[in-house]
Amino acid sequence: MITKSDLNQVEKFADRLFAKVGIDVEFTRHFMDRVNDARNQKDITPSELTRLFKQSYSKYGKRIAQLGPDAEAVINDMRTNINMPFVLNLKGNELELVAKTVMRKKDFKTSGPKLSFEQFIIEDKGGKNLHLEHIEDEILNYGVDGGRAAINFLQSLRDMLAGSARSSVNMTVKWDGAPAIFAGIEPETGDFFVAKKSVFNVNPKLYKTNKEIDADLSGELNAKFKVALREFSKLGIKGVLQGDLMFTNDVETDTIDGVSHYTFQPNTIVYAVPVDSVLGKQIKSAKVGIVWHTTYSGKTLQGMKASFGANIKGLKRSASVWMDDATYKDASGSATFTSAETDKITATLSQVGKTFQSINANGLRKFLVVQNGMTGAIAGASLKTYNNSKVRAGEKITNPAAHAKGYEKWVFDSIQKQIDKAKSDAGKKKYTDMQKEYVREVKKHTRNLTQIITFQNLLVDAKMQIVKKLDRVRSIGTFIRTGNGFKVTNPEGYVAIDRVSGGAVKLVDRMEFSYNNFTAIKAWDR
Repeated sequence: MITKSDLNQVEKFADRLFAKVGIDVEFTRHFMDRVNDARNQKDITPSELTRLFKQSYSKYGKRIAQLGPDAEAVINDMRTNINMPFVLNLKGNELELVAKTVMRKKDFKTSGPKLSFEQFIIEDKGGKNLHLEHIEDEILNYGVDGGRAAINFLQSLRDMLAGSARSSVNMTVKWDGAPAIFAGIEPETGDFFVAKKSVFNVNPKLYKTNKEIDADLSGELNAKFKVALREFSKLGIKGVLQGDLMFTNDVETDTIDGVSHYTFQPNTIVYAVPVDSVLGKQIKSAKVGIVWHTTYSGKTLQGMKASFGANIKGLKRSASVWMDDATYKDASGSATFTSAETDKITATLSQVGKTFQSINANGLRKFLVVQNGMTGAIAGASLKTYNNSKVRAGEKITNPAAHAKGYEKWVFDSIQKQIDKAKSDAGKKKYTDMQKEYVREVKKHTRNLTQIITFQNLLVDAKMQIVKKLDRVRSIGTFIRTGNGFKVTNPEGYVAIDRVSGGAVKLVDRMEFSYNNFTAIKAWDR
């Protein structure tokens, strides 16, 4: 049940967002009554409300401001089925967005404008595969539901690797390609195109000719997209595919352990294939390399639905295109858990479950409201950013209590940077007040945060047992480039896909790949 204090925190968060477009947010008394109404069937949470405002501002903030006084509309979150009718009132020189009511109802009908949104595939199987989250971060993304989903994912993966046919999870390999590229047929016109991630924008940027590429791209990116446009048009793609570009004309020859290899480095990882191998000969003759991982279908680009996985068997073959799908392939059977390994991960997952039960659900809910308020200039104060700072430094979180306590100082120091940057007394006061508020709020949650971090650590332990097993199978050599030559590394990671919900999370050894991602010599550094 949402309390008045919870709603005040949500309002503060919404005010900070919409202030950027000159809007103040207010809740009616009826809103407070309706948010806890039994007709919602499932309780509406503060995290869902902060998501509602965050996503609606991101997609419709400027448009809402342009509606002007007396305008009415409904904000609709298609993932949670939450609907919020509102009216805009003029109060002095400022627009006031008055949230009249709220309800969880599928297919909500309204005669006025309906501002709807959905987000990434991890949040809605009908979304777009533009972003994936680490499995241990799901509890920080979706609270108790996210934590429970993470446990279920790992249990299913355990079952899959133990040879159980009951597992509902598919696995794909995460290739470290760049850039992400989309190719296929525009449904409205039937024209072939290639595109970047802006393909699903309201005004999509599609490249159908070299002239259109020249008008938007320059340098190496320009050359790569011209090759992609020419070569992918030969494949007979139906619908739209998304993949990671692996190479164009940047394949090199290097000697590794005395053997000559073709190498290519699209991002952090260097991929290496022996020159005299079958795969090496294929790469030698190819003009472009791509790994397809997601399929899109629909009657319009805006309305396209994503599904993880790309069946390339139906595509036409061309010697000038080396391509693969991302499906995890274990022809050797070496990625199957032994009885002892199954027992070990089952014991770890049992600890995960016990720790999960010890987390104060109401406290977690309130902590996430605080976290969701850390946007804009103070986004760096979030717990995820703090955790990433440890990854960047190559430090494991071995003491959850100390880490939770350290987070208090991280919040203080992060906002202090904004205080020091502020040039006016009013600006300094704004951030000083914010600093006091956020440090005070974070301190309330330090004890519960210790349990949350312990839960995350145990999830990582279970995840790494799975990742290390999956790493035993590899079709291509993977290295990082150092000042002293090539160092063997594992693939970037894997993507686990729930066949029932369509949701997906990534399984990455963050202490290896993420650290390498921050520190290794990248393709553009050479």
